[in-house]
Amino acid sequence: MPAKPSGEEKTYTVRQKRPNGDVYVIERKIVYDQNARKNVVLGSRVVGKIPKGSTEVIRTRPRRASSGQEEADPEEISAERQHTGMMDILRYVGEASGIDALLYRSTDRGTAEKIISLARYLVAEDHPTLPSIAIFQLSHPLPYHEGLSEDIYHQLFDEIGRDESLRQNFFRGRCRKLETRAALAYDSTAIGTYSFDQPDARWNAKGGTDLRVIKLLVLYAVETRQPIAYTKLPGNITDVVTIRTALKQLSALELGGATIIADNGYYSQENIAEMYLSGFRFLMPVKTSLKWIRDAIDSAADGLKSMNSTDPSDPQMHGVTIGMMHDFMRPRRYASSAKDLKKGHPEAIRRRVYVHIFYSDERKLEQDSAFNAGLLEIRSMLLNGTPIDEMSDAMKKRAQKYLTIRKTRGGLNIDYNHEACADARRYNGYVAFISNYKMEPFEALHTYRRRNTIELFFEVFKQQVDGNRPRVWTPERLFGRMFVQFVALCYYEYLAARIRAVMDELMTPDPDREVTEQDKQLEKKLLSWLSNNPLQIILRWFDTVDTVTISTIRGRKRWSTETTKRDRLFLSMLGVHG
Repeated sequence: MPAKPSGEEKTYTVRQKRPNGDVYVIERKIVYDQNARKNVVLGSRVVGKIPKGSTEVIRTRPRRASSGQEEADPEEISAERQHTGMMDILRYVGEASGIDALLYRSTDRGTAEKIISLARYLVAEDHPTLPSIAIFQLSHPLPYHEGLSEDIYHQLFDEIGRDESLRQNFFRGRCRKLETRAALAYDSTAIGTYSFDQPDARWNAKGGTDLRVIKLLVLYAVETRQPIAYTKLPGNITDVVTIRTALKQLSALELGGATIIADNGYYSQENIAEMYLSGFRFLMPVKTSLKWIRDAIDSAADGLKSMNSTDPSDPQMHGVTIGMMHDFMRPRRYASSAKDLKKGHPEAIRRRVYVHIFYSDERKLEQDSAFNAGLLEIRSMLLNGTPIDEMSDAMKKRAQKYLTIRKTRGGLNIDYNHEACADARRYNGYVAFISNYKMEPFEALHTYRRRNTIELFFEVFKQQVDGNRPRVWTPERLFGRMFVQFVALCYYEYLAARIRAVMDELMTPDPDREVTEQDKQLEKKLLSWLSNNPLQIILRWFDTVDTVTISTIRGRKRWSTETTKRDRLFLSMLGVHG
């Protein structure tokens, strides 16, 4: 015989899946009705929910009973408010740029979500430090829902620091978006540190501080203004010896058609020879004090006087290009018994090189004035009794070369070595670049000038994503932290490029597009706002846009703070959709 019903109330739990993927955990009280011969629900309440994609139950807070009410209402509301305006823009950047997709392909989903969350935080906050993400993530939606504590992101840095495949796959993915003949700026910056546990931290005057420094080398696409790859080296490694590292990295990333644009700190006979042998194209400035460059300047003097040599965008600048054969010396890497040559023996690499020579009257006037002012200061110091032995080595050398000093009974008789001074000023006003492929002179000049955008990139790295100090104590953790900062910079530069594109569109509207006077005024207002505010201010402006979400067992409601017409126009032109 079946057991007799006890008539007691019983409590059990059910899980109810909602249309949005969340699962509500509901507690129900029942009792068996003998007349109806079935269980009757006395009441139910939501005790928690399992967000979509998670397995953990998030408990709801017990509802505070009102006066005279002993227990909460059977159905409770779950609600949250988050700052979503700025994060919607960063979500768009991650998706439109392909950065997020590339990270998901390069590593597991959890690691990718942590990297993306940290990167978005570094871009979103003004002068951020990572410990502050503990507060930031409470009010801003990030891909990694479980939350990022200091222990979690330090463990993440350790894992990334040991995962070279992750970094190189990400770099290669960035390279695949480049054009075949991409121009890549190659430069370094120094990062100071107090740590004595970082073996790469060495003394180097380039750091500009009394701290030991670590050197960060970056490849940067100048046309698109996008960072491509990076590596780090000990701080005492000079720039001139790092080109070989760049060539190897470019070969591994399959960028054989790229043009390397470097500054004059990377010029050496050996580097030029290495770039010729590796097959890479290059463009870099060269010192006009080199004899073979001065010979090229002398041969180009007549051509620089012609109107055909005038830069159309700058009438004060004149330029010509000369092609010539030149021997670049480098030490042999391997011995040769057939040629009886030992390893390290100098050998010549004879190649055709293009010398781009430029002259400006304004530049010559500035350099002549600076030269004259320096000699006048040295002469004045000597006449006022400063012994030449107490001067710096550079001033002493200039005094001996450009001044004639004679002691007389009345003191010193100081005159100028006019021939030496004229010879020193002879090549003032000239600038020279060399390349291993033919190009028009002003194409070379303007290409090199675009290289200066990498300096802005380094400024953003140090000021915006907390790159001025390592703030970690082990090499692996530093590598991981740098990678997260690099991803944040990829976000930043893509957003900056999109804002510039919006401004260009506003400044050069389509003449065939029909626009009302009201729309014209709105576009003018938006252009003025974008022109007068840096990216960080623009981004933070949208942090006031909140989204409120209310969930019940009957459904889910969501609404956001209203925005102005100008803001909606900007988001629409940017490509952000709600």
